[in-house]
Amino acid sequence: MEIKTPRRPPYRPPLRRLLLEIETRSECRSRYTEPSPGSIGQTQRAACLVLPAAVQADLERFNAHHPEINVLLASQDLIRNMDVGPQGEVSMPAPAGGRVVVTPPDLSDPNKIDEAIAHMWDNVYVPNPSDQLRDEIQLQAVDLELWMVAALTEMSTQDHSHTLDLLDALSMALGWPIFLTKYQLNVRRPDTRLPAGVEPWLTTPPHASFPSGHACIAQAVAVVLADLTGYRGSLLQEQATRIARNREVAGVHTALDSDFGGRLGTLLGQYAIDAAVRDAERNPRWAMLYARAAAEWVEP
Repeated sequence: MEIKTPRRPPYRPPLRRLLLEIETRSECRSRYTEPSPGSIGQTQRAACLVLPAAVQADLERFNAHHPEINVLLASQDLIRNMDVGPQGEVSMPAPAGGRVVVTPPDLSDPNKIDEAIAHMWDNVYVPNPSDQLRDEIQLQAVDLELWMVAALTEMSTQDHSHTLDLLDALSMALGWPIFLTKYQLNVRRPDTRLPAGVEPWLTTPPHASFPSGHACIAQAVAVVLADLTGYRGSLLQEQATRIARNREVAGVHTALDSDFGGRLGTLLGQYAIDAAVRDAERNPRWAMLYARAAAEWVEP
């Protein structure tokens, strides 16, 4: 199946570059070292709430086109209301008050991780993918949001610029709990237990494995886009599931990573909707951006 994705306008801040800057600034790039949860938590949140110098010019160009909406500030509304505990548990406001807490499974037994890795190599990994599958996975590795919106054939950068901005803000916000949970739990990547003769064809990211950030963001994007558009929820879910599965096919994640990442993303996506619709007063920038994105899907 050929997937045609919309091109990004030149002024939009590159999401992957921003997340890489955040990761670099947090000084957590060493892959399997013992993390310090307290210092990581403080540094990671500070990095997300302070614009990295490397993307200052990009954001200024963006603001020249949309001075009334700042994608980074919209993402900060969501970040400020989330928290990550010492065991990687992610909490967020609940619609009816209180907080929703998403707790990772117990991964203290190394055999559980070893079994998941072995299952992936033996049953899921594709050592010689077709050119089409390889291209698909490599595109998703670079920009999964554009792959998700490919499910909406009528979407364009001209008519849905606020929707694309919203997805950037959402992904920026989700980067914080994803990366902090990774470093709290410090689960090793599958390439630490390579079967004999196996040489992965996709570069393994330089951070811990659990949870899968691609699975989390893809599911959150699916939930938010389904709410904005009012339809195609099942197709968006299929796209999100495919993205998560492809990370296993490429040998960079296990089902443990994908399953929890997807569950976390579903709840974070619903939180993002609630923050805009039911708690707009506490999240004014996010709510404004969400409202403008939603208006792009209203029939004239």
